Amino acid sequence: MKRVQSFRSVREEQVSSLIRSIFSKTGKEINLGEMLCNLSYNITLRTAFAGRCKKHEAFISFLKKFVEAMAGFNIADLFPSIKFLPYLSGMRAELERFHHDIDTMLESIIQEHRDSSANPEDSVDVTEDLVDVLLNLQDHGGLEFPLTINNIKAVILDILMGGTETSSTLAEWAMLEMMKNPRILGKAQAEVRELYDKTGDVNESNLHELKYLEVGYKGNSKITPSSTFANSKRK
Repeated sequence: MKRVQSFRSVREEQVSSLIRSIFSKTGKEINLGEMLCNLSYNITLRTAFAGRCKKHEAFISFLKKFVEAMAGFNIADLFPSIKFLPYLSGMRAELERFHHDIDTMLESIIQEHRDSSANPEDSVDVTEDLVDVLLNLQDHGGLEFPLTINNIKAVILDILMGGTETSSTLAEWAMLEMMKNPRILGKAQAEVRELYDKTGDVNESNLHELKYLEVGYKGNSKITPSSTFANSKRK
C-alpha cells in the first residue's frame, strides 16, 4: 500500500494534465479513448520506470502497435495445423520483429537502472520503481529459484500490457454507458462537482467519498464482457 501511495503525485499530475487537455478542447471533438489510453500508459510507465525511460514516447507508441498486432486477425489461428500459414501471412515475421525490438528496449531500460544504482550520487532524487525492486530481488532476494533477466523483462511486459489497455478500455466503456444514460451521468457529475468544488482540484485523498461513481464503475466492469476489450482493439 505504501508503494502505491508513493506514486500518488504521478497519478494526480497525469489526471490533471488530462483534464487541462480536455478543457482546452471545449467545443471540439476529442478522442476520449485515445486520451484515456495515453493516461494509462503514462501512469504505468512513470510508475514502472520512475521517469527513467529516455524514449518514453517511442516506447508508448511501440506498445500500442504491439497490442494492435496481437489483437489483429491472423488466419493461421483458424488453421493451426497448417504450419506454413504464419509465414504466408507475414504475421510470424512481424511478431519476431516486435519481439526483437521490445527485447532491445527492455534491455536498455534495465541497463539504465543498473547504471543508476551503480552511481547513486547521480540519482539522489529518483524514486525506487518496479525495475529497481526486481533487480534488488535478483541480486539480494535469496530466492529459491533465481530471477533471470528474461524473467524481469516478462514481469515488466505483463504489467505494462495488463495495466494499460484493460484499464483505459474499462474507463472508456464506463464513460460510454453513462453517456447513454443521462440520469446516471447527471448524478455522477453532481457528486463529483459537490465534492471537488470545495477543493478546486481533483486529488486522491477523498476519492472514497465518491460512492455513486464507484458503484457505477464496478457495475460496468461486471456487465461488460471481457471479449469486448479485444474486439474494440481489433476495430
